[in-house]
Amino acid sequence: MTVETPPPAPVRPPTAKPLFRFHPHTWTLWLMATPLLMGAALFFDFFPSEGPPAFEAPGRTSDAPVFNLGWPIVTSLYAPNAGFHLGPLAWPVFLTQFLLYLAATGVVWAWRHSTKENDS
Repeated sequence: MTVETPPPAPVRPPTAKPLFRFHPHTWTLWLMATPLLMGAALFFDFFPSEGPPAFEAPGRTSDAPVFNLGWPIVTSLYAPNAGFHLGPLAWPVFLTQFLLYLAATGVVWAWRHSTKENDS
């Protein structure tokens, strides 16, 4: 005599709840972190190192030392006799930093407005 096992009970899907809730002051941390990250980016964009140029710049004499600005990617250089020159990677680096700044600012904006909607 064989006894059939009953079919398993259907699994109820969980109710629609947020995966996690942010602390009410999380957006203030982002609000403080965004300018700090931009300040760090500007610091590294203009971090000087004296030596041979990382790229060719018009109007620069070849024997004078220059200041390569930017670390780890040299974005510009300063030659005392020729002034500032932007390098070939300057605009992609600056654009990437600007887009990251916009993304961080968008996160702060979204959190501020989502908490206002949830409170009312």
